[in-house]
Amino acid sequence: LFKSLKSDPEKTLDAICMIADAALVVVVNPKSPVTTLLELVAEAKKRPGELTYASASNGSASHLAAALLGQATGTKSRHVAYRGAAPALNDLVGAHVDFMITTIPSVAGLIESGTLRALAVTSAQRASSLPKVPTAIEAGLPQFVASTWYGLLGPKGLPVAIRQTLEDAAMETLKLLELVAKLKDDGAEPSDMRAQAFAAYIAKERQRWGEIVKAAEIRIGE
Repeated sequence: LFKSLKSDPEKTLDAICMIADAALVVVVNPKSPVTTLLELVAEAKKRPGELTYASASNGSASHLAAALLGQATGTKSRHVAYRGAAPALNDLVGAHVDFMITTIPSVAGLIESGTLRALAVTSAQRASSLPKVPTAIEAGLPQFVASTWYGLLGPKGLPVAIRQTLEDAAMETLKLLELVAKLKDDGAEPSDMRAQAFAAYIAKERQRWGEIVKAAEIRIGE
């Protein structure tokens, strides 16, 4: 994404544990003839380069997820970048763009009120806050999985004892029912991924998204 990094996370940070994994959701205007994810893909194939999708900003999670959708399905749609999710969603509600992939909290109320139509969530499992919305896998696109994850990291070379203390404390905290409920309300699922597994996951995600970014030729700050 960036021409140069002042600080490379791989070289400066150590993984402690993942806190939560949050799905994104594909949404369209309810007046759209598209009612499923596969119908959206079919429409994009029928009208190559004509469909438009909104994002919160260039290089944002919503932008990258839409790039992944295009690469996974061999479709091309036009990207419209906004300064934040709110103005992007305003234009989607106004039917000025065709679809958007965004965080669940930003659209949960709009979906519930019928102001927007949810086609699919991008996680491997259905989101607790949108139980009736199928996953992309269920919808027929097993290669379309994306999420925004949250975790604890510390400075490179963090003493093992300190890392273990923080890791154990976080895992205990994630057992609190009030916290679990809050995470689920925000479209996130609590994680039990500890340091070693989290570090491996970060490395895998970094490589996967790096390839997606390169293929889509997405750049920030140029």
